[in-house]
Amino acid sequence: MTEQRFLGHKDITTEARRLQAMFGTLYAGGGVVKLSADGMHILVDVTLDDLRSYKFVNSAGDVISRLAAYYNAGADNNTVRLEAYPMASCGSYTWVGAKSPADEEAQVTIDANQDDAHYATIVLDVWTDGTPTISFGVDAVTRLIINTSGLIVDGTISGSTAIGARVERTSDLAIGNASWTAVTWDTERVDTDGIWAAGTPTRFTPQHAGYYTVEGCINFLSNATGLRGIAVRLNGTTVVRMQQLAAINGADTALAVTAGGHLFNGSTDYAEIMCYQNSGGNLNLNYIAANWEFIQASITRQA
Repeated sequence: MTEQRFLGHKDITTEARRLQAMFGTLYAGGGVVKLSADGMHILVDVTLDDLRSYKFVNSAGDVISRLAAYYNAGADNNTVRLEAYPMASCGSYTWVGAKSPADEEAQVTIDANQDDAHYATIVLDVWTDGTPTISFGVDAVTRLIINTSGLIVDGTISGSTAIGARVERTSDLAIGNASWTAVTWDTERVDTDGIWAAGTPTRFTPQHAGYYTVEGCINFLSNATGLRGIAVRLNGTTVVRMQQLAAINGADTALAVTAGGHLFNGSTDYAEIMCYQNSGGNLNLNYIAANWEFIQASITRQA
């Protein structure tokens, strides 16, 4: 008679470990977790809301997050969901998904919500044959899109996002005869980007590249002789806009100029407001405290 040996539980466990060691693979969780030379493989075969998905617990045994994965045949994609359990009525979800190779799309979605009533999403969407986009949504409405065309905003922008500066003179300034002179500014009213500096008081020097509009106005003291002029000059050499008027007898002569759509490099390019008079001698730009805006200038970024 052939002797038959019956293995007990301990013997079976020992034999399983021996076989696993022999083949270089470790199985756990009924075979759904496999550790081998190829890495770790986790088989997650659940639906989206299935509570049997893999759970992460703390030392007290409380579930703090869980991992689920599913294949949606209708949409032809695979999705992995990592969910952090709600804390103080606030849920947080992170989705990482990639559609089938035929669709040639990869997408990552970050979705945070509170009681499923209010939520925000960030979607990174990449197509190999289309336009990659990053979109930001709030309560089911996409409010901001970034793609190769630039920045697209749906809604209003609250608060100031403008780049610009405005300066003025708070005293008279003597202007020599028959010579274009850069106006020296002494007071800064607004400057969002360090465009004006007291060390170079005639200049607007934008710190960010872009297209800017430059404006200025001046007020010459009353004198009946000659012409009065105002201009916008770039980089100390190029006059891009100018106005000249005959002097007004018996009243101050006010002039204004605007030059828009000029590209600044964001580092060394600068603009100045120039003025001119040929009365035959020095003539003041006339500061009037009640009307300080008569001698002022501004620069604003357009794009």
